Formats: sequence, structure tokens, C-alpha cells
Amino acid sequence: MKQHHVIAITPLLAMLLGACQTVPDASDKPQGKSRAYTEGYSDGCQSGHFAAGEAGYKLAKDVTRFNYDTQYVTGWNEGFGVCKGAARPAAQ
Repeated sequence: MKQHHVIAITPLLAMLLGACQTVPDASDKPQGKSRAYTEGYSDGCQSGHFAAGEAGYKLAKDVTRFNYDTQYVTGWNEGFGVCKGAARPAAQ
């Protein structure tokens, strides 16, 4: 009988622990990366949260820099993907 309780509680525990993960924020800075990359990452993360419909975020992209700075572009794309995927949409 006790084994059934463990089996029933395991999925619930996994869900609760998953809910405790931190959501990436535009202020999170990747360590060991160039300034251009971290600025792109920050802008991309801000934009990812915005694209996911989170309140308090805006679209942030230096379009001129995006056209010539590959480090900024790489950071922006990675920040956008991470933060949009981890975003929690605003309650409706």
C-alpha cells in the first residue's frame, strides 16, 4: 500500500519543483561573454518576455547594430529564445 503513495506523490512533487524554477530576466548577464553579446542578450531577453505577452516588458533591439555586430545578434537571438520560452504570460 505504501508503494502506491510514493508513486502517486512523485509526479506531484516533480510539478511543484518545476514551478520553483527562476524565470530569466533581461537583467541576467551571461558570464564570460563580450559586452556586445551581453547587451544583445539583455535586449533579446526583454523582447522575448514582451513577445510572450508579459506585462512590464518592451521590444528592445538596436536595429543598426543588429545589421553589423554579429556578437550582438548572437546574444539577442539567444536571449530572446531563452526568455520567451521561460516567460509566464500575464493573467487574463
